[in-house]
Amino acid sequence: MILIPDCMICNKETTSIRRIMSGGVVLDVCKHCAKYGQELDEAKADEIVFKNSKLVKHVKIC
Repeated sequence: MILIPDCMICNKETTSIRRIMSGGVVLDVCKHCAKYGQELDEAKADEIVFKNSKLVKHVKIC
């Protein structure tokens, strides 16, 4: 069984995931949310990661 990851911003299932560094936090987002993700500040990125912690595979602290 192949798991299809969810976008950490819109929570929709997607096969097109991009990993975005935002304030030292890695977000998995779909291509439609990628532009929005690049504009996130660190606090908002942390909030999304903790809200979706079951999807977090790697958190890099700079």
